[in-house]
Amino acid sequence: MGRDGRIALILGGLAFLVSLVLVVVVLVQGASDPEEEASGEGSGKVGQDQPLAPTGFQRQASLPVFAPIARRAAGEQPISTEELFDDEVKKLTFKGRELRLRETKADPDCAAAVWGNSLREELGARGCTRVLRASYSDPDDRYLGQFAVLDVADVRSADSLLNAFDPNRSTGFVLPLTAKTEGFGKGHTEATAQAMGHYVVIAWVGRADGKPDDTLISQNVLLMNASEAIYERVQRAKGSGG
Repeated sequence: MGRDGRIALILGGLAFLVSLVLVVVVLVQGASDPEEEASGEGSGKVGQDQPLAPTGFQRQASLPVFAPIARRAAGEQPISTEELFDDEVKKLTFKGRELRLRETKADPDCAAAVWGNSLREELGARGCTRVLRASYSDPDDRYLGQFAVLDVADVRSADSLLNAFDPNRSTGFVLPLTAKTEGFGKGHTEATAQAMGHYVVIAWVGRADGKPDDTLISQNVLLMNASEAIYERVQRAKGSGG
């Protein structure tokens, strides 16, 4: 599948998802429940466990195109930052928009890449073995993005995890990389979580000034293009009869 086909696939999924009511996460101001704040769950504000979550959230279960990678094969080489964030995705462009790769990180300990004890337990139960994260921004640093790929046991686990990331449940979310995108998560942000076979892919975008913006949906589509290596794994699995 070519790049245009992948964008069309993402756009088709988002067109349906956008018709749903976006989940709004209310950031707690002032006093909060001490036990809730200590756990880092449901507080919705930056604290010791850095519980940032998106304001708007959309999810999409795995599509038939990802059937060749429905489960992690025995002895499968884990996806690496070098494979995922290669030269093809260091600069993403779509309809005059551009995002550039700023920072990457690989975590073999999935729990270290998220906040929320419930989510960490869910990742363990779903066989998560690796989380790859990256930060992106446009050339003017007006739009900031976070991209994450979680490697879990199979497509059923990936689909189930979509619910665990729902901010309405306040069970946890991916920790953003902010060394080179300082200020990410301030104000309004939008995220999409999509299962792709035995991977969960998250694209999370916002403006540096935190203001809502109708173009965040297209920024999300653009950031999802960083998943190109997963589509390449689909092609290899089809070629090998996997």
